[in-house]
Amino acid sequence: GAAKMEYRTFLFYNVIGGNLGNGLRVKDSNGTVVQANFFGMASDNKGTVGNLGNGIVIEGTSKNTTLGGPIPLGNVIAGNGGHGVVLQDAVGNLVASNNFTGVAAFDDDPADEFGNDGDGWNITATGGNIVLKIGNIIGNNGDDGIEISGAARGVQIVQNIIGLNTDGKEARPNGDNGIEIADGAHDIVIGGPQTDFSVVPTGTVSANEGYGVALYDSAYNIAINFTHIGTNSGGIAEDPMDPQGLGNASGGIYVDSGVRNVTIGSLD
Repeated sequence: GAAKMEYRTFLFYNVIGGNLGNGLRVKDSNGTVVQANFFGMASDNKGTVGNLGNGIVIEGTSKNTTLGGPIPLGNVIAGNGGHGVVLQDAVGNLVASNNFTGVAAFDDDPADEFGNDGDGWNITATGGNIVLKIGNIIGNNGDDGIEISGAARGVQIVQNIIGLNTDGKEARPNGDNGIEIADGAHDIVIGGPQTDFSVVPTGTVSANEGYGVALYDSAYNIAINFTHIGTNSGGIAEDPMDPQGLGNASGGIYVDSGVRNVTIGSLD
């Protein structure tokens, strides 16, 4: 399992909470780096002081944005009244890693439910080259863990845990699908070639209230691979006596009638 780490590894951080709008809004700005902040999570990592809007919004023509980074530079985005993170408009060239969305940092208490009211991540951005990689933990959110919709394109989701806690062994269900791809979203990769070393060696999408991965409407050009869907992060049952214990409630993968060009299980 993942190494046990305490939230105190976040040595320097801002607490951005209790605001009547969004915690952070970045518009038409290039090269923004957002690291080691608590958006909606209180400084003790045990309660929330949520923003009424979204935790983070990146919009307009913003490019070359970094959200999180190597531990201890990830952000905690929890308890907000809207979505955890919104990427919209022509945003592109964004990398996100080691962020906790809807959960406390290094969450290990199943009684703690700090989900954002909407999606964990809501992505409609059309700029391409948006990569959620290495250790994003997304759970307890009111709707989808990640929703990719509108005309979003060029999104890769690799080595993240969606619906479980940090060590990938306990349920932290999102309220609907773990990952939803809808409308005309296209050129999306869930999994893909593995990146550099991570405490999350393989993507996991489990224990969500809807499907693990749901593809709707006219979404197209989607690949799903290198991902465990319905198991613990090791790809096995956490409890051999309860093999469905971490299953997604509606099923593993759903492909709707209008979706096209889907590849499940390739090496690419």
